[in-house]
Amino acid sequence: MWTTNLPTEPGWYWFYGNQFKSTPLELKVARVWKSGPVVCEGAFMYEQELGPVRWFKPLEVPEASELAELVPLEVPEVSE
Repeated sequence: MWTTNLPTEPGWYWFYGNQFKSTPLELKVARVWKSGPVVCEGAFMYEQELGPVRWFKPLEVPEASELAELVPLEVPEVSE
């Protein structure tokens, strides 16, 4: 579910909107650290700096064990 509020729970989020008041609408990935700040492309996101359009939605990132299942255990030999 999309929300206009800055997320507070640690994790990864989709962000759609104006990261700064003068920037165009963009779809980006943001992260909330345990200490609380929201970071998007290396910049902290503050309520007063965000543009009028801003939407956040949790981004589900697979666990490392799930990704390991996608990687083949044996690498095929390449003939030249």
